[in-house]
Amino acid sequence: MNRSACHDAATGNEPGSPEVRCEFRDFDEEQIELLIELMLDILQRHPRIDPVDIVAHSDIAPDRRLDPGPKFPWRRLYEHGIGAWYDDDTVDRYRQRFEAQPPTLALLQRGLRAYGYDVDDTGENDPRTQVALRAFQMHFRPSDWSGGPDAETAAIVFALLEKYRPRALTRLLNPSL
Repeated sequence: MNRSACHDAATGNEPGSPEVRCEFRDFDEEQIELLIELMLDILQRHPRIDPVDIVAHSDIAPDRRLDPGPKFPWRRLYEHGIGAWYDDDTVDRYRQRFEAQPPTLALLQRGLRAYGYDVDDTGENDPRTQVALRAFQMHFRPSDWSGGPDAETAAIVFALLEKYRPRALTRLLNPSL
């Protein structure tokens, strides 16, 4: 069993607060192997489950839940045919674009919303945006899950939209269509 924990005794913030500090531990190899076996069985019985619908507690309720955390092997699951993951070349293309001209925070918020995160298009780095970004980063960029907007996070959002939600991406980039 994974014994990850979050602590914020000083401020009393809820686990989903952007200020909370967590320690995440590695998952047991046997546990991950059993999860892969179980998920493959479920997907075989229910082939219409969309890859983007395989999510974590933190993806659904980022203001309340942080599990399974950044050490969960999402890419490994994807390599076994479970869940969604981005293509590195597509991320590189968007990263170059966004490093040259970053997207507005409002556009990034709309991208997160189009992918499935419950974020409002405020154009402000409000707590709701921060916890959604943190959840997204724990899932898709576990090396940095600060909850801050940046070119790499935006590149991953747009690469995932291009791969799994191309119509939403088209509407996002061309609102007049």
